[in-house]
Amino acid sequence: MQYTQIVTICSFGLMIQTIVERLLSSTGRTNGSMAVLLTGAITNIILDPILIFGYFGLPAMGMAGAAIATVIGQCAAAATGLVLNLRWNKEIEFRVKSFLPDFKMMKEIMVIAIPTTLTYSINSMLIFGMNQVLVGLSLAAPAVYVIYNRVRSFVALPVWGIRNTIIYYETLDFLLAEMQTELSTGFIDKIKDYELPVELDKVNRVFFEYSAEQGLAYEKITCSGTYHSIRDEMIENVNDAGWGRSEKFQNLSAFEKKLLMDFVNNAVLTAYRHWVEEGKTTPLEEVIEVTNRLVLGGVNGFFLAKV
Repeated sequence: MQYTQIVTICSFGLMIQTIVERLLSSTGRTNGSMAVLLTGAITNIILDPILIFGYFGLPAMGMAGAAIATVIGQCAAAATGLVLNLRWNKEIEFRVKSFLPDFKMMKEIMVIAIPTTLTYSINSMLIFGMNQVLVGLSLAAPAVYVIYNRVRSFVALPVWGIRNTIIYYETLDFLLAEMQTELSTGFIDKIKDYELPVELDKVNRVFFEYSAEQGLAYEKITCSGTYHSIRDEMIENVNDAGWGRSEKFQNLSAFEKKLLMDFVNNAVLTAYRHWVEEGKTTPLEEVIEVTNRLVLGGVNGFFLAKV
């Protein structure tokens, strides 16, 4: 009972460790999550034999020592997780107000937490039962069993690490939305200083060079009819960032704006699709030159006719 009492009373370390480790995983910082787990496991494995059997002048504490080692390991992991979150997890803002109890949220969490707690408690009850059996055999047997469980957990850490590196998406739409944001943001960042339509040739060049650097997923989104919704949203974001700052463009009527955007987007994307479908055999420089000749001829003629 000593082990259970100590671990239960000092369970705050485990609670904090779990929270900070999950925060790191939720923002994709799985290396940090792994560091938290390793800190707790290594600390526990080192302290278990020292506190259980009384090495380095410390008294032999048996199961109480195993419990203390567990608590210290959890606190060390919690401290590591807090430092990593505060220094590198910038997506999450820690505020005192956020730690105040939200009973509505707590109710929603408990619906999931109670079944999960019961599932995890089964393992604890099995370990407790095994300890009761081992106590009848030898006083040292439960301590050895605790060390065995620590080593087993440490060996399993790589598997847990692989599990934690997997980022789950509730639906494919969430994954595609994230890809759309990353791809369009990367391109917008490269063309943000260009003035349209004066530097449209430079924007087109950046598009082809940027597209050539992307992987198969980008080609599928850009060339396949299956992903037209995500492609359309990417095009809209790019148009807003580029043409949205153009004074000449803003002076056009709504019909003229739509017609111009359809012409430029369709011409450039069609050239890119043909280049991909032919296996990229045509030199990229030639593709850019031909596309610019076509697109700039149409756009420049369009604006000259407005003068």
